[in-house]
Amino acid sequence: MEPTHYRLDERTLFDYWFVLYEQKRAILVVTAAAVLLAVGLSLLLPSIYEARAVFYVPPPTSQPLLERGVVVPFPSGAQEEARAYVKILRGNNIQHRIRQKFLHHELGKLLARNVDFSTSREGMITIYVKDRDPELATAVANAYVATFDEFNQENTQLQVSYSLAAVERHIDEFTAALNQAQTLRQAFREQHFIASLQTELDELVKQRQTFQRELETDRVALEGLTEQLRSSKDELTREAKLYVPTEMVVTSPAIESLQKTLAELGIQLAGKRALLSENHPAVVALRDEYSKAKKSLEDAISRIEQSRSKALNSTYEALRQKVVISSIEQKGFEARIAGLQGVIATLNQNISSMPEIIEEAHHLDQDVQRNAELLTEAMKQREQLRTQVLRGHRSAVVVETALPPVAPVFPNLMINIVMALLLGLLGGVIYAFFLDYIAGMRRIHKLQDITQQEFTGTSS
Repeated sequence: MEPTHYRLDERTLFDYWFVLYEQKRAILVVTAAAVLLAVGLSLLLPSIYEARAVFYVPPPTSQPLLERGVVVPFPSGAQEEARAYVKILRGNNIQHRIRQKFLHHELGKLLARNVDFSTSREGMITIYVKDRDPELATAVANAYVATFDEFNQENTQLQVSYSLAAVERHIDEFTAALNQAQTLRQAFREQHFIASLQTELDELVKQRQTFQRELETDRVALEGLTEQLRSSKDELTREAKLYVPTEMVVTSPAIESLQKTLAELGIQLAGKRALLSENHPAVVALRDEYSKAKKSLEDAISRIEQSRSKALNSTYEALRQKVVISSIEQKGFEARIAGLQGVIATLNQNISSMPEIIEEAHHLDQDVQRNAELLTEAMKQREQLRTQVLRGHRSAVVVETALPPVAPVFPNLMINIVMALLLGLLGGVIYAFFLDYIAGMRRIHKLQDITQQEFTGTSS
């Protein structure tokens, strides 16, 4: 006959509850021990205090408002920018500056282990500093914000100095370019006698129309004078009869030279009058020279007339004088017509070249205006940079200044008691079930021993 094997039967929820009830003292002891241990450790461990400072860096577009104190700008809302600033806060430069501010404190472990940073989606930066001394933790937290602001201010001032030097160079360049453009424009206007381009063009058109009317008038007068001269010559020929044609010559090389000079002066005078005013020194000089040449021509003709052999009161002499005067007037009209034609050709050339002159003048005006605008903008930038240097640069807006904490963050007595109570209850329950399991195993072994003895006695 085989011995019977015993095992723990499956239990119900009531069985488990009964186990907990039977082991309530053990559970209470374990829980009380855990709570007492937590309280003891909380009282024995040194207190750690945490100071917190919150700030943000406004976007660059709102920095002028912040510097003038007009309005406090909102955060940029860029978490990536805030993380970049956190890297600056973690850098050796900031930590070295903070150590310099706390030379009487050893901040090596504090800065390495007990300083932490966090960023929010709005761009807020929170600084956490933990230390046994709440005053020191508070001072270090606020020092991080101040040091960050100083660091950015120094870098900004350095950048402003570089920018100011660059702007000063640009101002010198723009000033030189503006002076050069103004000089070129002034020289261009003086070269083309330009006061107003449109007025100049209208004046040229009016002058051309005037000279064209004078040209037509002189042509008609020349035709009439030519016909009159032909008639006078015919009458003179009939009156002369026995005189040879050479005797009716009313000119000489001196007169031809004076007539040529007079014609050239007339052309030059007409040309100058088309471009200059009547009172211009050049026009006045040419007019005087023209008057002198005309007087010289009249004197030469008078001498020729007086050298003739005919009586002054004869018909022949009267006709001869009339032919001489008409010949002179004819040559004068021819010279005037040639001069007017030259002046009109010059005016046509000037009018045809006016669009190019206007375009060139427009380009010169644009160069002057562009350089003036660049110079004005550069001077505005210089004033802004100088104002920024005088007022300084604020880069951090403090949302929450760190204050000395009242209660330590570690150890937290209440949290430790609650955690010890929960862990003690859990440990007590596990311990109760463990004791019940040990008791059950003992009962099974005891029953197995009794069964084994009975089996042995029966067999013998």
